Amino acid sequence: MTLKTHIAALVLWAVAALFALNGPPASAQEPASLLQQAAVAMENQDYAGAIKALEEYLPGNPEDFRAEFNLAYAYSMTGRRGDAIARYRSVVRQQPELVPAKLNLGILLVEEGQAAEAVEHLQFVAGKEPGDVRAAIYLARALAASGRIPEARDAYEKALQLKPDDAEAHIAYARLVAESDPALAERHLRRVLEIDLSREPWHKTLFRRAHAKMEHDPEVWQLVEKLIREAAAPESKNSN
Repeated sequence: MTLKTHIAALVLWAVAALFALNGPPASAQEPASLLQQAAVAMENQDYAGAIKALEEYLPGNPEDFRAEFNLAYAYSMTGRRGDAIARYRSVVRQQPELVPAKLNLGILLVEEGQAAEAVEHLQFVAGKEPGDVRAAIYLARALAASGRIPEARDAYEKALQLKPDDAEAHIAYARLVAESDPALAERHLRRVLEIDLSREPWHKTLFRRAHAKMEHDPEVWQLVEKLIREAAAPESKNSN
């Protein structure tokens, strides 16, 4: 699943909330019109248009965190991750308990290699929304990338309780424990095979998934090769 899919899946409550303020804020030039333009653009997935309107609106209304949230979202959807992170940080400073902002910020920070900062935000979201799969999986990733391995293992266990069929989470967990607990890693790799069994030959699925994610993890590759050999053996017998 791509970052864009993860973030696009969030409820765009902020679009609807743009007009939930107590009357139109004071601004130099037609703020209500700019907010209307931004709302229409966001609804039509015209993120460039939303950015244009919100960048014009926000200098005169810096405390409108809803509008800034939308600008951050629009930045992320146009690939401007650094700008999105800066805006989400600003929103969180204004609204420290705003779950959608902290979740989006945490996801972007993980994707941009700033896992240590992401942990705080994702832990908050996981505490407030313990059933949120995205928060659970990205928290596990952030903890692993920060070297907090025991916590990362616990986080992957919780994430996979919420979404047992998440193949990418199983693969990431297998990578994490391949050296310290190869038996556990193998169990999670086998689960990947079970998940994909209905779509294509499972050892080919494993190889395809593993190639991009594990080629620099020798311990995991040993497990992958073992499972591929086991899978290929029955096919060889059937072909004779």
